[in-house]
Amino acid sequence: MNAKIKPRTPFSPLQRIPVFLGCLLLLVYAADRGIGAWLSHLQARDRAGMRAGGRLQRVLSGQVHPVLLILGNSRATHGVDPSQFPYPAFNLGHDGRHIYFMTGAVGLLEEEGRLPPALLLHVSREDFVEDSAEAYTLMDRRFLRTFWRPGNWVDRAAAT
Repeated sequence: MNAKIKPRTPFSPLQRIPVFLGCLLLLVYAADRGIGAWLSHLQARDRAGMRAGGRLQRVLSGQVHPVLLILGNSRATHGVDPSQFPYPAFNLGHDGRHIYFMTGAVGLLEEEGRLPPALLLHVSREDFVEDSAEAYTLMDRRFLRTFWRPGNWVDRAAAT
């Protein structure tokens, strides 16, 4: 009566491999979504960053109250000095951003009631060339997703 009792498992050894890989894939996916949400939360709270996200947050939060808002790509960022204007100006230019980002920033500022009375908009030829405009639009949309809320400008623009 010394018979060994073999434990019953719900999966055979060959079935355990796909189950393990499926669980691992689900865990990696959940970790990716969680880390992505945490990083988006940190970016949304950035008020001091020198990148456009922090600068845009500073204007949206009311931390700065410019009379003139300078928008554009790197040429506006590095080529326009806000201190040279006789009234408060703020440079919201950002390297690598194009017309879609600028339009999105103006839309968000208008919705929040933070749009200054004057805008200096620097546009490049690349913003209107068909081949590159679509790629730039996708990059700028990806950046603006931090500011997405149902029904706001970013949501309506993404639907088009």
